[in-house]
Amino acid sequence: MGRTGKRRSAPTAATTTASEGERDIAVAGPVTDHRQAGETAARRAGTGLAVGSPVRIWMIAVLSLPALGMTCGPSAEPPPPDDCGSPGDQPIASLAIGPERLVDQPFQPWAADDTAYITQGAQGGNMLGVSLSLAGQPAPACLAQQSEVHRGDELLSAEDVPINTYDEAGDGQRTTHTLWLVFDGAVPDLGDELDVITEAGGKSAAAHVQVVANRHRLVSLTPAAPDQYQWHKVHFTLTSLHAPDAEPFEVELSTAGDPGVLQLPATTATIFNTSEELVVDTTATGTAELVVRLADQEVRAAVNVITY
Repeated sequence: MGRTGKRRSAPTAATTTASEGERDIAVAGPVTDHRQAGETAARRAGTGLAVGSPVRIWMIAVLSLPALGMTCGPSAEPPPPDDCGSPGDQPIASLAIGPERLVDQPFQPWAADDTAYITQGAQGGNMLGVSLSLAGQPAPACLAQQSEVHRGDELLSAEDVPINTYDEAGDGQRTTHTLWLVFDGAVPDLGDELDVITEAGGKSAAAHVQVVANRHRLVSLTPAAPDQYQWHKVHFTLTSLHAPDAEPFEVELSTAGDPGVLQLPATTATIFNTSEELVVDTTATGTAELVVRLADQEVRAAVNVITY
C-alpha cells in the first residue's frame, strides 16, 4: 500500500433531541457511560438517554423513530487523534484488525468476511472506525501503521499516522483506540462491500466487510427468579451490545408457552442501555417465555408462574 493518507481528527458529536411518550413497562439498570477519550462520534440515527436509576423504558405497539443525532461528551472541538511521535521500528509477531472500540468492551477482531457501519461526525464528515491488536517481543507502544479502505479497485480512505497502543489486559498483547478512516470523496452506501487493510511492523491484517446500518447484538435475557407468583410483575434483564455506542434500537417482544401467563402492554420496545430491566405482568399460572427479537437475533427466558 502506498502512504497516501493524511493525519485525521476524530469526529465530534452532533446534537439532536427527540421526544416520545413514556409507556407501561418499567426498566431499571445502569446507564452506559457514553464517553470515550479520543473516540466521540455521532450517528445519523439514535440518541442517548441521560437518566438515573431506576429509569423507564418506552414500549410501543408501533414505533417510528425519526433521524436523530447523539451527543456524548464535549462537542466544541474535535478530540485529538490518539497519535504518537516516536513509533518503534521493531517487527511485530501478529496483527489483527477490528471495528471501532465500544465503551467498556475489549478488542473484537473482524472475521475475514464481516460487517461494518459508517459513522457521521458533527461537521458532516463520514468515516469508518477501526482498531488494531498486536503482539511482539515486545510490541511497540507507538505503532507506525498504514490503513486503507478499498471498494473494488477504488481507494476511498487512507491513514498513516503513528498511533498509541495499550497493554489493556496486562498480558503483553497491545491494542489501540479507534482509528478513524475519513472518506474525503465518495462515501460507501449500505450494502457496499469494502476491503479494510492495515500494514504495520512487517505484518498485514485485512477484513472484507459489508456496509450495514449497525452491529447491535442481543446477548442474554434473564429472569430475576425462575418461579413467579400470579398477579405479580416479572423482572427480566436484557443484556445487549450497542454498536454504535449509545445508539438505541428497537426490539420486538412476544411470548411463548402457556397462553395468558405473561401479558405484554406492547409488541416493541426501544432499548437505550446495555442492561435493561423489562417488567412484565403475570395474569395466569403456567410456564411461559418472554421472547426478544432484533432482526435475525433472538433471546428468550422462561418463568414458571404459580399461585400462593
